[in-house]
Order: sequence, then structure tokens, then C-alpha cells
Amino acid sequence: MRNFKQAKILVVDDDRGDIKLLKKSLESEYLVQEAQNGLHAKEIIDREHPDLVLLDVMMPKTSGYTLCACLKSDSNTKDIPIVMVTGLGTEINEKIGREMGADGYLVKPISPEQLHDTISRLLSE
Repeated sequence: MRNFKQAKILVVDDDRGDIKLLKKSLESEYLVQEAQNGLHAKEIIDREHPDLVLLDVMMPKTSGYTLCACLKSDSNTKDIPIVMVTGLGTEINEKIGREMGADGYLVKPISPEQLHDTISRLLSE
């Protein structure tokens, strides 16, 4: 089991408001980094190797699905848990996320409890 206090979480979302809400919910327990698009996120992931990634689906430059598939196919990043955090709440969207390799799928708006429970479960595996 990892020391959650030291766990690094990367929040990837093109909406500054969503980033702010997620950071506020997490920063008392985790080291939180942020990226506003998939390309920037990939650079941070390659450099920092976070313990978990919270990833929006609809973003400019690279979608969350594309980034997730890229990370899960790379031997250096395939073991990083990825949680899709999105407004796309249909069953087909979740299925696509899982097929791309997502370890979790949360539909906005999410409760702090749901967020923390998902992160704790994935960091404990």
C-alpha cells in the first residue's frame, strides 16, 4: 500500500473550474498537479510519473480516450491508474473508457466521497 499523503495525482481537464474543484477536494491529502490538455498531461506524466491520473474525456488537442489508450500501451506508464472524470454519463461512453484502459469512470458532478473512495481503492491495489 502506498503512503497516500505522498501520492501524486495529476488532474487533466480543459475546464479551469473543474480543475479547481478537484484540486480543492484533494490537496489536503495528496500532491496535486494539473494539465489543461492531453499533450501537456503526457509531458507531465513522462517527467513526474504520478501515482494516479484523473482524466477528462473531451479536451482539445488529444481526447482523454486517446491519452488513456496511449498511456496504457506504454510500458513506462501502463501501471498508472487512470480515472476518467467526465460529463459523458452514458453506458457506451463508460464502455469506451474501459476499452481504452481506464481503471475507473466517474460522471460529473461527483461527490468528494465518491472521488476519495475511488482514489483510495486504486492506490491500495
